[in-house]
This record gives sequence, C-alpha cells and structure tokens, in this order.
Amino acid sequence: MPIAILSPEEENDRAFITALYEQYGRLMLAEIRKLVSDRWDADDVFQTTLEKLIAHVDTLRDMEPKRLVSYVATAARHNAISHLRRMEKDAGPSVDDDWFDDAALQGSPSAEDTVLGREQARRMAELWPQLGEKARYLLEARYILGMSTQEIADSLQLRADTVKVQLSRARKQARALLSGQKTK
Repeated sequence: MPIAILSPEEENDRAFITALYEQYGRLMLAEIRKLVSDRWDADDVFQTTLEKLIAHVDTLRDMEPKRLVSYVATAARHNAISHLRRMEKDAGPSVDDDWFDDAALQGSPSAEDTVLGREQARRMAELWPQLGEKARYLLEARYILGMSTQEIADSLQLRADTVKVQLSRARKQARALLSGQKTK
C-alpha cells in the first residue's frame, strides 16, 4: 500500500483514496508503465499521481464512475509524460530512440517523441527475431551502440559505401516489419 494514501487527514478522505487505489491502482500503474520503463521511476510517478489525486479528492468523489476511470487513467498518463519531460530537461541533449533516422542522433527528443520512440522500440523488439543476423548487427551497431558508418565498415572489413547500402536495406526491412508489410 503506497504511503501517499495515509496523507489525507480526514478518515472518509483516506477511505475514499484507499478504495480508489484498490480499484484503479493497477490501471494507473499500467498507464504509467506504458511510458516509463524504469520500475523505480514508474513507482515515483505512481506516488506523485496519488498525491495529486488526493489534492482533488472532493472533485473525484462527485464524479460518476465512467468519468472517474477516465480521469484517473489520464492523470497517470499526464504525470508520466511530465516525468519524461523533467528527465529530458535534466539529461540535456541525448540520442533519440528513433531507430531509423540518422538526423535523430543530432538533438534531444521531446517527451512525446520519446514516448513514440519507446513504443516503436517495443514493437521493434517484438519483430527483432524476424530480421536477418546481418541486419540486426547493422542496426544494433548504428542505433544502439552509436557506431559511425566507418566504424561499422572497419569491424566488418567492408567499404563504408557498402555498409551505407546494407544499412539502408536493413532500415527498409525493419520499417517494413513495423508497418506489417512482407519483406524479401
């Protein structure tokens, strides 16, 4: 049971928040974990969400059940996005999670881009075994390890131009898998 539940001073507020937690806690955590992959960060966002819901307990109490579910899920989602924005701001420039855009290596993504990138990365992880071994190596080297085309070429003992072509084909194959198209 989260500590935040104990913060309301009035017993009926505490009972309401406890019931809210028991009924919608898993939903809130699921919404948060869709966006925040780190377990500890997700737990912090969950606590923050509960604290903010406690601050609006009078409003929540008057909501009809369908609206309350939507409100709670939206609050969790918005707190997760706010957390990502804070993390982005604290981290400074970073590599984007977009696997297929060399230009993404140039700057810092927005929170929305980070969320979309993580979703795309999750989908790519599911499809990863369908890629050939060479395509997986090229994509890992370029987008996960951050190696330059020349570094990849040196590791494979190929010309840089050859690696560029092969990397382009690997990206095309991965995009096709993500969009549900058949690949050669």
